[in-house]
Amino acid sequence: MKDTQTVPAPIAAIKELRDKIFALSPIELGLHADEGKSAIWGILMEMGYAPGLASLVVLADGTTSFFLGHGGGITSAGKHEKVRAAAEIFLNTAEGHLGQMQETDSYPYPEADQVKFYLLTFYGKFTAEAAETELIEKTHTLSDLFHAGQQVLTEIRLIQE
Repeated sequence: MKDTQTVPAPIAAIKELRDKIFALSPIELGLHADEGKSAIWGILMEMGYAPGLASLVVLADGTTSFFLGHGGGITSAGKHEKVRAAAEIFLNTAEGHLGQMQETDSYPYPEADQVKFYLLTFYGKFTAEAAETELIEKTHTLSDLFHAGQQVLTEIRLIQE
């Protein structure tokens, strides 16, 4: 097993934004649990890198943002049709992985070279993590969720060009 490297804590503004996401109520966003619909109303996919944290946030109200722990990022990406479509696929993909996640009430950052998923549901918050290399190589059960998140990031990059 290789040594893990701690990812630097994000700057105060990013930490505050992250804390707000975990404190959000779906009702504040106008979202309600509907029988037969997804229990998941949000996803936070966090990637740990030695230089810092990278976080993708997707909420069922269309909110899609990407931010970096050292500052910067993009908000309101969900206004773009292709980003919103990729975000919807990401949310739908997450539904199939809820059973693999552990319920949580703490939200530690991932270590370097790790990816941590937080699913926000109408009945609690759930998490799972994996090594980024396993996800990239599609050898982990969460690989399709990771790649769905990467497609959202691709669409965000494309609107920036």
